[in-house]
Amino acid sequence: MIEITTNILVDIAGPDAITKHYDLLSAVVRVLCAALLSRGSQNELSLEQGRRFLVDNRLSIMAVLKKSAGLGIGSSASEESIVELAECYMILINVTGFLNVSI
Repeated sequence: MIEITTNILVDIAGPDAITKHYDLLSAVVRVLCAALLSRGSQNELSLEQGRRFLVDNRLSIMAVLKKSAGLGIGSSASEESIVELAECYMILINVTGFLNVSI
């Protein structure tokens, strides 16, 4: 197993800290969605890793989805970045089959 570490300093301080956080998180989730979509729904290993990501980050995902629905305490993060991140999470949830919903 190869472990890659980088020391990247991201200046996330000040009044725009939350917006920068959501923008960065949105970029990471977009990359995950692109990787899963490019590998296809037949690649079970990739789908399992996507599901593991969703399980490990469940609290963060719930917070973003609640904020995008207008629930909870308002934040200084831009509504646009929260909605974009929520859409990316929903794509990830749908592609991986994370929720078993039957109508």
